[in-house]
Amino acid sequence: MTDPSRHGVLRVVLAGDLDFASNAETAAKLAAALESGVDVEVDLSDVRFMDSDAIGVLLRARRLAVDRGRRLQITQMSESVRYVFALMGLTELMTGR
Repeated sequence: MTDPSRHGVLRVVLAGDLDFASNAETAAKLAAALESGVDVEVDLSDVRFMDSDAIGVLLRARRLAVDRGRRLQITQMSESVRYVFALMGLTELMTGR
């Protein structure tokens, strides 16, 4: 995670495979970032694989952010993540674009 003093945004970088084996750690990282009280940007540019459970983790984190009056936004993503988001119709919801 990076310093939230940069425009009131905390950047979280996730990498590798986001799947059943890593989902608890991913959820904990995102929850900790949201505890900081600022908006959260998530960089998925180094994610090779993402399963449906990992998508659920991101969606739950986004909901938690919204419930707290914050924003969680995907700012970078690998081609494989871009494909999965497009296939599931999540690109606009998760990136704001």
